[in-house]
Amino acid sequence: MKSIKKIIVLMIALVMVLSFTACGGNESSEPQEDQGTAAVQPEDLFAVVNGQEVRLGDAYDEIKASLGDEAKPEDVVEPCGDDTTDWLKTIHYYNGVSIHHNIDGIVEHIDINTNDVGEGDVTFMGKVKLGDSIEDIKALLGEPREEDEWAINYMIGDVFIYILRTDEGSDTIGEIDFHPDGVI
Repeated sequence: MKSIKKIIVLMIALVMVLSFTACGGNESSEPQEDQGTAAVQPEDLFAVVNGQEVRLGDAYDEIKASLGDEAKPEDVVEPCGDDTTDWLKTIHYYNGVSIHHNIDGIVEHIDINTNDVGEGDVTFMGKVKLGDSIEDIKALLGEPREEDEWAINYMIGDVFIYILRTDEGSDTIGEIDFHPDGVI
């Protein structure tokens, strides 16, 4: 009877080890790629504003002279009430884009749009601009993580990319917004 219990325990242990290995417990397994084209990494994401590349993580003070004149005065977003988890943010507006930086002056959100700032020649990754086809962004980033009649979105590394269509169901890009997940 003790032999049968030992055999059963050994068989269970063997099944558990084989299940662990088959389910990716092997450290040499290849990691799954993020949604989007495999060659695109978070550091590859940028906007071209008045000829200047603007990337998440850039020091705003180091690039602002190259961006030209702001389209309207900056907005300062103060922390909300007693919320110490929020921090001061500043939004700078140029034709076709708003660039947000945190209290340390680090760019953390780029929104290519015409809602606040009028028309501009801003491009996403130097290739796609407002008014281009949704298929153009898919050719650049691959299939989106989610898609509906209003928008498509991607998650590349920790960067969330939101593409708004110009109208419900249209195939035209109306806004391109990107920032690290959790930053607004």
